[in-house]
Parts: sequence; structure tokens; C-alpha cells
Amino acid sequence: MPEKNTGRISFRWGTGAILLLALVLRWPVPAPSWTHFDEIAFIVLPLGFWSGDLNPHYFNYPTFHFYLSSLLYLLYYLATSAESVEQFVAYHLLVDGRDLLALVRGANTLLAVATVGSVACLGRRLYGVKEGLLAALILATMPLAVRFAHLAIVDTPAVFWSVMA
Repeated sequence: MPEKNTGRISFRWGTGAILLLALVLRWPVPAPSWTHFDEIAFIVLPLGFWSGDLNPHYFNYPTFHFYLSSLLYLLYYLATSAESVEQFVAYHLLVDGRDLLALVRGANTLLAVATVGSVACLGRRLYGVKEGLLAALILATMPLAVRFAHLAIVDTPAVFWSVMA
């Protein structure tokens, strides 16, 4: 029985260390002036929902993350803004949407780290503790996964939801 508890403790410590590594590799979110060409969709489409039309009219990307981004923007608006909704939307659409872009980038970074944890748990359940930790370590240090985790694009959330399914 003590061996089983030791395995749980080592899995928790190992997963915690890998999650910390994943966060350190992914967190330095690039400056808002550095953008990916797909990121403009994360400013325009989520703010478009604020008009009352919840149809994005754009289906090149999975739309669930646009709805989550819109909810994140709403929370940001309620917490920080004293201006009207129209002024908030107009300013961020036409003048400067960098703070909204930073919010989505931060959310994607957290989803990327959560994906690493989910892979560790899934690998442990399917193959064992060592294999789960190895799978999480591979994903945590995979260059393409680290690169896309910084950006406000749908790739990272799509991987998260796929692993969770």
C-alpha cells in the first residue's frame, strides 16, 4: 500500500514540475505589436457578438473560442471600464485592441498549460505514471506547441478540447 501512495506523490510532484516548466516556456507573451495574421479575428469577431448577433458569420475557425473570448472581454469591460459599451467596442475595434489581444493570449497560455496537465493524467490512466509524465514532458517542451501557446489563435484551444474529449 505505501508504494501506491508514493506513486501518487511522485506523479503529483512530477506533474507539478512539468506544469511549471510548461508555464515558464509559454508565459513570456509577445508584445502586442507582434501579431499573427489570424489574431485580428479575436478582436473583431468576439466584439461583434456585443451587437446582439451571436452568429459569427465566419466559420473558417472553430467558433467556441470566440464566444469564450467575448465572455472574457465582457468580464474585462465590467472590471475596468467606465465608458459605455459602444465606446469600449469602438475604441478596441478601431483604435487599439492590444489589451484584448493580451487577454486572449494569456487565456491561451493557460489552456496550453492545462493541456499538458491533461495529457499527463490521460497518459497515466492509459499507460502508467512514467509514461504519463513522459508524454506531458514531450508536450511541454514541443517547440510548435510552445510557439502557438503564445498567440491568440484557435490551435491551442482546439488541442485542449480534443484532449479533454
